[in-house]
Amino acid sequence: MNKKVLTVCLILLACVLAFMFVFTVFFKHTDVSAYSELKDWPEFSIETLFSGEYFSDLMYCFTDHIPMRDKFIEYESKIRALYGVGQDEEIHTVEGSDEFNSGDDPDISADPSSGEVISDDPSVSKHEFDEVSFDENSAEESAEQSQDVGKGHVEMPGTIIVLSDIHRGLEVYNGSESNSVRFAELLNSLAENIPENVNIYSVVVPKASAYYIWQSSVERFAKTAGNNKRDIDIIADNISDRITNIDVYNTLGVHSDEAIYYRTDHHWTALGAYYGAREIAKAMGIPFNDLSEYNEVVRPDYVGTFSMYSNSSPAIMNYPEDFVYYESPNAYTAEYYDRETFKKLSSSQNDGSLLWYIDDSKRSSWYSTFIRGDKYCVKIKSGVCNNGRKLLIVKDSYGNAIPQYLLGGFEEIYVVDAREYKRSISETVKEFGITDLLSIECTFSAVGGQYYNLVKEIYN
Repeated sequence: MNKKVLTVCLILLACVLAFMFVFTVFFKHTDVSAYSELKDWPEFSIETLFSGEYFSDLMYCFTDHIPMRDKFIEYESKIRALYGVGQDEEIHTVEGSDEFNSGDDPDISADPSSGEVISDDPSVSKHEFDEVSFDENSAEESAEQSQDVGKGHVEMPGTIIVLSDIHRGLEVYNGSESNSVRFAELLNSLAENIPENVNIYSVVVPKASAYYIWQSSVERFAKTAGNNKRDIDIIADNISDRITNIDVYNTLGVHSDEAIYYRTDHHWTALGAYYGAREIAKAMGIPFNDLSEYNEVVRPDYVGTFSMYSNSSPAIMNYPEDFVYYESPNAYTAEYYDRETFKKLSSSQNDGSLLWYIDDSKRSSWYSTFIRGDKYCVKIKSGVCNNGRKLLIVKDSYGNAIPQYLLGGFEEIYVVDAREYKRSISETVKEFGITDLLSIECTFSAVGGQYYNLVKEIYN
């Protein structure tokens, strides 16, 4: 009997090993992941061979490129969801974040903000921003962002929480009063180098945490709710009269019950960008199309960047959302240029559209639908405007969805990503005959060390 059992076990083991061999060798390996960037295969060298680094990286790549990788991630998330009663709230660290390059969790228990809304009426909701605002005077400066330029994520802080009951990921924004002043001074230095006849505008977009993190059950996180507003106000108070500040904080707050930020991604949505662009158009004094005039396109089953930064949390992976964008009613053409120099590329990059189709195999990158992400500089010619005005947008990725909403007000719109562009902004203004300049970025970029060090090279 024991021999029979042993024989059966050996046969089963042999079958498993044979299947694993066939699966890993003959099945198609994963080349593109919908949820993360895959590690490149290592280059061989004698040094890395003897240090052990080569084989370590090789094993990492082997597991990263395993066949059906994304399916295994999805299955694992579904299995984890069956464990029973889970956490109401998950906490994750973004390695290499601009905020804390050391990887240490910041000391955010030091009450960086009261996070409370000023209102004596108990019936007033914490997100009724049309009538109330956060008390920035009670905000204490929290841990400073790192000043070093590294390889971290420029737009994301060091800590992410997942509110499992509402299936939403949120970045914990601590912010910095001194870094806010520093960014305002950077904008002022830019303005000094721009001709007086050029209109300059500044928009600092709050992170989603400004409107939703008060729902956190962790008090030290909930108390950071007012930090976005605090830093936005500090920047506005310290920029020069040459610069027109455009405050989108209250506008977004009024619409916080709508899908203005993704639940599974760290960006605002096309709808959030629309409300922001409406305030921009108002400040610029240009025509603005109603949302009903746009063609709405909906792609279901979107799971964005939080799939990677939350360690494939079931609360994110198992609750995808719609990815919605709007096709402009205005005629235009768009050309794509080298992202560092604004030099002409081959015709293959000049598609003519501001909206690009990103394949399902790269689902977490669907936000790159807007102007192909941050890979190019863009020149847009409006087919409906001939007023002689030319706009230069200097942005982080929060600015990607903005250009199409401003086509009615400018003959030409030029877009550069501040983190990638290598030329002087003042020289760019002169070269293209720019009449209007818009600086737009999220709060974390504005106060972050990496963004500052990258931008100051082209602003001065």
